[in-house]
Amino acid sequence: MSTRLPSILFTITFGLAVFMAATVVAAPYVLGDGADASNMLLLFARDMTVRRTAFFSSVGLLATAFIFFRPTILKKKKKAPAVNMTGA
Repeated sequence: MSTRLPSILFTITFGLAVFMAATVVAAPYVLGDGADASNMLLLFARDMTVRRTAFFSSVGLLATAFIFFRPTILKKKKKAPAVNMTGA
């Protein structure tokens, strides 16, 4: 379980970030011209400050996913120590 936990957390965080960014992009198009939506949806679709905050929060989640929960494919491989060393 300890080897799969970072992969699971990476997938969840990455998926949440992509979903949040997609919501920011799609909110104005989903609402359209209909004014029957809730106040929260109207605020999210029409207020640029709220949209920018949500978008850059999703960028922060992507950074969190890649920094803290990096999948094993993207991890740097450790170099083997030099065998023929002279010195101390």
